[in-house]
Amino acid sequence: MATIFFDSEEDMSDMSNNGKGVAYNVQKMEVHRYPLLITRTWFFAIILLFVPFVSMAQFSGGDGSEGDPYSITTPEQLTQLSTFVNENNTDYNSKYYRFDTDIDLSDYGDNFNDGKGWIPIGHNYYCSFKGHFDGNNKTISNLYINNNEYDCTGLFGFINNGTAKNVKMENVNVTGNNNVGVVAGQSTGNISAITLQLPNVSGNDNVGSIAGQSTGSIYNITVLSPNMFGYDNVGGVAGYISNGTLTNAYNAGRVSSSGTGRRGVIGVKTGGITNAANLYFDSTTSNATDANATGITTAQLINGLPTGFTSG
Repeated sequence: MATIFFDSEEDMSDMSNNGKGVAYNVQKMEVHRYPLLITRTWFFAIILLFVPFVSMAQFSGGDGSEGDPYSITTPEQLTQLSTFVNENNTDYNSKYYRFDTDIDLSDYGDNFNDGKGWIPIGHNYYCSFKGHFDGNNKTISNLYINNNEYDCTGLFGFINNGTAKNVKMENVNVTGNNNVGVVAGQSTGNISAITLQLPNVSGNDNVGSIAGQSTGSIYNITVLSPNMFGYDNVGGVAGYISNGTLTNAYNAGRVSSSGTGRRGVIGVKTGGITNAANLYFDSTTSNATDANATGITTAQLINGLPTGFTSG
């Protein structure tokens, strides 16, 4: 049975319609208006409550703060970070991130992106990575890039005053144009505690196993069995350094160049380097010299790296 409402204050005397009063149009409007208002209120309240969970759902946990970094546990989540940064999404490009498991990027190899593979996180200055990445001593494997379209090519394209640290990378193949490195094509930030195993890196100018070009700091680096090739400014750790620092780094691999600036650790440095210390390279395998570093033969390395060297 449908309920009919009446205004008891305005029409106490009218008890028609079986004693239920007169159903005025104004009351009908009021009855429908309040539920609509309530519905809209709840709708927006639900949206506001849901927004934080949408952000969290992109990752496995955390809120992106220094005390509670976003947790990355799948390749898809790392890809999502790349998408956010390359869209210059300010909600994500300067947050804190941490690996909580090893990451295999096989699905983003030569069968991805029209054969070009991984899309660098922040592939140029205008959509650069300004955040903080902690690998948490986990391993990234099977990074593959074959793309000459960018001038900043690596896991990260351009690290803009951000950080990348505490990660091991193995079975890596990175090919780009200028500013090519496994960790970052170009960096003005801090890169530390990195171990590379079997990286193959090639490009044109400014090619390095860790960073193609750096004006920031790089330290505690171990590069094992790399194969690097470029035209100019090719270094076992960094291709080109200007007004930056590079300390405690070791390269045990081959460095080749069809031009100039081939060095065991630093391809070329200009503008002064505030600190270049405790740098070593395997003089037997590197096919290079380096005035900024000490060459050690493979035979000498049987007894281990020099005292005081800290690996990635």
